[in-house]
Amino acid sequence: MPSTEWASYYLSPELIAVVGILAIINVIAIIWALVDISHSKGDVGYKLIWAFLCIVFGIIGAVIYYFSEKYSKPSIPRRR
Repeated sequence: MPSTEWASYYLSPELIAVVGILAIINVIAIIWALVDISHSKGDVGYKLIWAFLCIVFGIIGAVIYYFSEKYSKPSIPRRR
């Protein structure tokens, strides 16, 4: 008689959809961060460190990069 142990690990389609959407959001955040890092005005070492952190830590690294870059640059008032 076959074992039914695997039945306790059944993943519902809703859970698979949520995990899939989160994975897509994660990939988009990493790609955005890498593109932004490549266009930044830092030196190569600075860019490599941020790229490594964003790839390893995923969306958390991208969010940390976003806020560190947003608040590290002095804001220049726009001319009217």
